[in-house]
Amino acid sequence: KKKLTGTVLIPRQKEEADLFSRTLNSRNITVFGVSYIETTPVYFDAFPSTDWIFFSSKRGVKHFFEQCKVDLKTVKFAALSTATASAIEAQGHEVSFVGSGADTKAIGEQFVHTVGDKSVLFPIAKDAVRSVQKAFAIDSPIYDLVVYSTEIRPRKTPYADVVVFTSPSNVKGYLSARKWQEDQKAIAIGKTTQQALTQQGIQASISWGYSELALADTVLNYFHH
Repeated sequence: KKKLTGTVLIPRQKEEADLFSRTLNSRNITVFGVSYIETTPVYFDAFPSTDWIFFSSKRGVKHFFEQCKVDLKTVKFAALSTATASAIEAQGHEVSFVGSGADTKAIGEQFVHTVGDKSVLFPIAKDAVRSVQKAFAIDSPIYDLVVYSTEIRPRKTPYADVVVFTSPSNVKGYLSARKWQEDQKAIAIGKTTQQALTQQGIQASISWGYSELALADTVLNYFHH
């Protein structure tokens, strides 16, 4: 193993990025975890009965199941990533579709192919980008259900050689806390987050996957070069 040194910041609580931190710590890289987002549940009552429910984040899973009182035995579950799939499984449900890679547009197309003309519920954040929903035809039986809202909180933020951005909200959160330096490297999960960085004049490379290991691997590649 080549010994590396450096610092990385991920906009999550450190315990939420445990595998990421351990993988990089073992290579002598220091990881800072700073969370800029606070979520608040949005109350919902009834929602359409659908064949599928698609979750694009662990937060969506948390806020949906905390309020859902309906028996979902006949529903099929889908997840954008393996981390989200694990959160659904922790609620006692099997996951029938898990997106692969970090291109939400491509995942949306895979999902449309999987569900055909079946109905889908999307529990989402108030200001969600809706990348997966955009892959469906206009007259498809798909329904959005807002289950939480997000607020950005600037936090004390240390300098890091590499910053991993996991959402457009985290781009806003980081930049509300600290000025971007020319010598820093940005890594984005997915094209939407990359675009949010481009709008701020920051060039970012995209991680090849959503998982903590994919992110750690992308960071290690940077330090190796």
